[in-house]
Amino acid sequence: MNNKHFLDSIILQFAALRKEVEKEFYYLEEDELKRHEGEAWSIGECIEHLNLVNERYVTNIKKALDNPSQRKKEGYRATWIGNLLIRSNKPKQGNKIPFPTKTSKDFIPQRDRRPQAIFLDFNSILGELEALAEQSKEVSLNTRVSTLIPILSIRLAEAFEVLIAHMERHILQAKRLK
Repeated sequence: MNNKHFLDSIILQFAALRKEVEKEFYYLEEDELKRHEGEAWSIGECIEHLNLVNERYVTNIKKALDNPSQRKKEGYRATWIGNLLIRSNKPKQGNKIPFPTKTSKDFIPQRDRRPQAIFLDFNSILGELEALAEQSKEVSLNTRVSTLIPILSIRLAEAFEVLIAHMERHILQAKRLK
């Protein structure tokens, strides 16, 4: 698959995730979006967590696009860390969530945030990610992007795939709370 087709696919996946969130959660009342069961996150908190992670990746991708590490060429070479991050986030067949992990304190959502603000941010950040995917057509998909752990970096293509897998994971988590 060439870069343009790959990135067009990423943009379509972002749009599909936006529609899924709208379809599943927009009609819910505020108390349904904020309802907790023990220490588990509410639906709103699952989406807010995505906002926090996606926002960090937006920043990291923008930095990478400002200083692309390689000339533009077709395709990319996957890294072991990128593959690991994708596999550890992407829901498995039967909607099983692999590798439950402890969330870093920087990405734990606030419990008192209004759902309307959370969904506005979600749409805004997804719009930024779609624009960044479009911009990425001008650089190599092998350009390095920092992960949430600054000393680790992955390929630009992998960063988009990690984000999609991570969103699928937490949207599934939120759907289970309905």
